[in-house]
Amino acid sequence: MRDYVLIFKNGVEVGAMNFPDRKKPMLCIKNGVRICGYGSFKSEAHARDFMHLLAQLVQAKDETNGGADNG
Repeated sequence: MRDYVLIFKNGVEVGAMNFPDRKKPMLCIKNGVRICGYGSFKSEAHARDFMHLLAQLVQAKDETNGGADNG
């Protein structure tokens, strides 16, 4: 699974991130070098769907691969 991350202008990152010691993606906030985990998703699909809805909510735009969805 890839990480799904929203990066805000102040440098704070919010996203579904993977860690080698975890089986499921985690909802995390990264501020500088500090990463705080706030929960985990049941599956990659749940993480992707959550991040997609969050991006719509904050009116984010996809700047990866010209906005193409990588699934």
